[in-house]
Amino acid sequence: MIYQTIELFHQDIENAVYSEMTEFERDFLCGMLKKKKPEKLLEIGVSAGGTTVMILECLKTLGLKSKMYSVDVSEFWYRSDKRKTGFAAKEYMEHRYSEIQHEFILGQSIPYVIDRIGEGIDFLILDTTHSMPGEFLDFLICLPYLQEGCIVLLHDTIENHLTCRNNEIATKLLFDLVHGNKWYMCNNETEIFGFSNIAAFEVSKQTRKNICSVFSGLTMSWEYMLTDEELNKYLELIGKHYPKEYLEWSERAFSLQKYTHIRKEINWHYGLDHEWLKMKWKEQKNVFLYGGGYWARTYSEYARMNHLPISGWIISDEEDMVDAGKYSLPVFYLGDLPYEPDDCSIILALDRQYFGMVKKNLVQKGYYMVL
Repeated sequence: MIYQTIELFHQDIENAVYSEMTEFERDFLCGMLKKKKPEKLLEIGVSAGGTTVMILECLKTLGLKSKMYSVDVSEFWYRSDKRKTGFAAKEYMEHRYSEIQHEFILGQSIPYVIDRIGEGIDFLILDTTHSMPGEFLDFLICLPYLQEGCIVLLHDTIENHLTCRNNEIATKLLFDLVHGNKWYMCNNETEIFGFSNIAAFEVSKQTRKNICSVFSGLTMSWEYMLTDEELNKYLELIGKHYPKEYLEWSERAFSLQKYTHIRKEINWHYGLDHEWLKMKWKEQKNVFLYGGGYWARTYSEYARMNHLPISGWIISDEEDMVDAGKYSLPVFYLGDLPYEPDDCSIILALDRQYFGMVKKNLVQKGYYMVL
């Protein structure tokens, strides 16, 4: 093998299915716990809490009195909103005494709670979205709080092959780019040519010295977009813990991802390449966005990024007048536009299911220039 191996350590646990790990993966994780004997653990990505149970049981078997935090952005299990995130672990802790200090932190992502958890983390489990930016950003935020020698365990490292979803590459990409001792083993349980779905690496001075490789990876295509508030929180902590050049790189990478995300959204919503829309938009005067929700904001941001003119927002005559103060442009009922229909161009910036009805209404009132 080109990576280090670990002696597997088997633990029998109840409701093992909730861990969403195979027996090999559970034994690998417990083997790393046995090797490290951690004092302070952080688990990011909880789901039902099956992995949490396994870790607590393993720590108990090893006779450790560790402190463990389990963080998940969702308060409810992603497979059923009728069950709370971590329900399996909560049931376990209700019926079994454990000297492990454990705390759930649910409903918030890691940049909002990492200062509360604090430094000295010597075992980190990353098992979240598996898609960019997911584990990438979470690791960068956690790194300043990790002890030298901290073990970082990554689950679902070949998830893209198991599910045939090409976007699920974040954990493997992080594993490949980061510097440090690495553990990865052959797993004959699977039919994926022996490649296992779990890996680990050790944080060292080389990890911190060569962290530029991970920051560089932030320009890889993101599968999903964070809110401006979330991005600013990540930037706040990057600026707090990393040199200025890393903050500047991250700011530019975030802007790049926002721009790409908006163009992808426009491509899907408009039904044609956004460049075609931009060409037509530039040729028009008095362009109005029809709609006042997500899509209107998306087209407005696209216009801002591409220096395209917008004369205002249109809402239906049947709707209540939207508070114009929340927008940077005037808001009109269709019947109150200050231009003749021939002098207006309209972009449908609302859910596609309403396109037909709105187009029919526009044509009936003489508005034929719908971009």
